[in-house]
Amino acid sequence: MKRILIILSAVLMALSCNKMADVRTMDLATLSADYEAKNGDVLSGIINGNYKITIADGATVTLKNAVIYGVNEDEYSWAGITALGDATLVLEASNIVRGFASGFPGIFIPEDKTLTIKGNGKLDAGSKSHLHLAFGQPFESTLPSGKEAQDCAQSLYRRPHENVMATF
Repeated sequence: MKRILIILSAVLMALSCNKMADVRTMDLATLSADYEAKNGDVLSGIINGNYKITIADGATVTLKNAVIYGVNEDEYSWAGITALGDATLVLEASNIVRGFASGFPGIFIPEDKTLTIKGNGKLDAGSKSHLHLAFGQPFESTLPSGKEAQDCAQSLYRRPHENVMATF
């Protein structure tokens, strides 16, 4: 019986270690290329370049003191984070996510997909444009100036994504 308990303990320890190995912490400051976050990844630090951050379909990813804030140039026309399908974000501490070009949301969610947000942290998400898109899909439009811009801003606010669920 004692031998069975020792073997069982060893198996449980091995399974526990494998589970821990699935969690990767990615310091965004060390990126040198685009990055696809996988299930269990933790994204932290300040992005130091114009790299596209995606989240794998079905993945749960933690943002922990992450700052994704690229340049505002058409050459980098993508969201701060792009979900490749359904995804879950777990928020720890304070996080900032901005689209890399005007009109691109902080977090892109494909049509008919759901982003679930959990955790006790904070998220400041938006675009580089004055429309402040936090979640959704990019839009292309030439905005009028002055009062006309204020009058039409609401209609140009590309439909916010309907499938964002937040639980705190």
